[in-house]
Amino acid sequence: MKIEPIISWLNGHEYTGTEFSLAIGYDNLNSYAFFNYNISTEEQSHEETVIVTFEIPAWDETLPDGEVIHHDAIPAVTTTIKVVDVYPINLIGGQLNILGEDYIAWDSSVSANEWAYEWAAGQLNLVIVPNQVFV
Repeated sequence: MKIEPIISWLNGHEYTGTEFSLAIGYDNLNSYAFFNYNISTEEQSHEETVIVTFEIPAWDETLPDGEVIHHDAIPAVTTTIKVVDVYPINLIGGQLNILGEDYIAWDSSVSANEWAYEWAAGQLNLVIVPNQVFV
């Protein structure tokens, strides 16, 4: 779920959180439940180029019949490998308890997912970006 950007610090770096996810962690189907939530960045792309050099020295191979075969060295070979990772960075996570009047309102809502996201965003002072489909 897209949210208006929030700034968060993680390991000494500033990140912008724009993704909000919510999942039910527990529901007693009567009066109490909790949601697990996570705020993350959009997918980040990390690209790294690695230079690898290897060389195989000369060696002797002894066959089962005792014959020795000499293999010449293979000269140094250098190649470049490009590594690309794409992933969101999880910034903030936790649990929200829902009970009492809120539990009843959520339980009786026609669109329980939309209600839960709106309720959780309100609890966390987040603003959901409008015009999204709730699933």
